[in-house]
Amino acid sequence: MKRLALVLPLAGLVLGGCSTLPSTREVIPASGHIALVTDFAPTQTMMSVGTTAFQNKQWDADTGFDANAEALAVAQASLTRQIKTANGRDVGLPPPSPESAAANPALAERLAALGREWQVDLILVLTSTDAPDWLYRTSMLLDDVGLYRREVFGMKRSQVYGVFALRAFDCRTGQFTAVDRQESAREVPHLDWHDTWSAYSAREQRHLLLGWHELFKDAIPPLLTKAGLATAPEARQQSAAKSFIFAPNRAKSWLPEGNTLEIPHGITRTQAHLAVLNGLKARRWMVVSDAPDRVVGVYRDDKKEAGVTAVISDQTITLTPDDHEVHSDGSRTPASYERWQRNVKESIYRELLNADPAEAPAS
Repeated sequence: MKRLALVLPLAGLVLGGCSTLPSTREVIPASGHIALVTDFAPTQTMMSVGTTAFQNKQWDADTGFDANAEALAVAQASLTRQIKTANGRDVGLPPPSPESAAANPALAERLAALGREWQVDLILVLTSTDAPDWLYRTSMLLDDVGLYRREVFGMKRSQVYGVFALRAFDCRTGQFTAVDRQESAREVPHLDWHDTWSAYSAREQRHLLLGWHELFKDAIPPLLTKAGLATAPEARQQSAAKSFIFAPNRAKSWLPEGNTLEIPHGITRTQAHLAVLNGLKARRWMVVSDAPDRVVGVYRDDKKEAGVTAVISDQTITLTPDDHEVHSDGSRTPASYERWQRNVKESIYRELLNADPAEAPAS
């Protein structure tokens, strides 16, 4: 089990006194030595919002999600420039503090020392912060990275959310000179609310862990793109709180983007194969070819026929829809069944999420 590494409130640390700083792109030299470190702390935020109630709880528990390792892996996969990268916990960064950067000399001293050791002029710190005025432009804030639940007008929605920050530290002056921020939220389906991590079932915990995993992949590449260090499409700012009333579809779906589904940890290849079969069946697709590593499904109605192929490996399921549809008159046209394709993906992914690792048969 990996050490829990989500967040303590870092609002002052990241944005205190820094709100007028320029974008990191303005201070990162086109040539020159720079490095990137992650700096997330081992506490997680959860919030519950009702029509008249607001609660903000801190979880102190081992969730198995290492935010520093997760952030570092996503950053390394996204960077288009070769720079030094490191996990802040591995290189001795002091625990994040709610104090402002100016009042946190231990962090500045350690970053300056790393700058001398690595012989770099600038260190980018990938961390978290708070989002001011997320909740209806009031003083009720969503902090850092965590779980958010909104209940209003009989509707309920759970979302993992994150407010990520990239800060530039000038090793020569010992000052933070720039900051960028990226907000993101992702829906977590079929989740009851509990006040402690241990109260969540193993299945619910897996839903949350996968949600955070996808959240980091959503937010960090666009943040690095703002700094000119990646080429991810610029992400729309996604407010978990505002999205519920003002823009119901703003938060990302709990479904991963693209047609490659990661098989959750602990789920065997045999279970993944069964998830494909059950997912196709749930959407009334017929299985026309079934092998342990490859399943072909066909959907037919009175107007047309469409197909999809699922390739199953130890770690992923890749869905490839046919590039054409066959109509009732025998004619073929380019495939246009995006909604069907999404429905199949949703059903298969739901089966993966609901599979029980404890009941996994031998692959």
